[in-house]
Amino acid sequence: MLWWQKQLILPQRVRDVGVYDRCFWLSEPIYIAVTGRKSECPTQQLWRGINDLWAENPYIIFCMTDLAVMRENTYAAGRPRNENTDPQRDRSIDFLYWAFFGIWSEASDRVWQYDYNQLKADDALHWLARMGF
Repeated sequence: MLWWQKQLILPQRVRDVGVYDRCFWLSEPIYIAVTGRKSECPTQQLWRGINDLWAENPYIIFCMTDLAVMRENTYAAGRPRNENTDPQRDRSIDFLYWAFFGIWSEASDRVWQYDYNQLKADDALHWLARMGF
């Protein structure tokens, strides 16, 4: 069993307080589509995982800002593995994350977009408090 599968079978009390840096079920389809790399899981396992995530109805915060700022952060000093990435690839990833945000935010009132360039971390905490977290 892989780490992203283990996340969704933890006891409810653990999942209720969990905070994850990134959700495989949201990011994997984006990066596979854009980079062309081989997926870490078969297609049937991917749609099952997305269905499980949908059924879980977690709080999801999409941490996104505008593309120019995102690119500046990506290529900041000290991140050499990102130096030779393709700007078109970055635009495609950004586009798909916004599309996924649109889909998930329409499906659940537990989804929020956090612009880390415009807002403060306290804004995310206030949103979570308003949501009853």
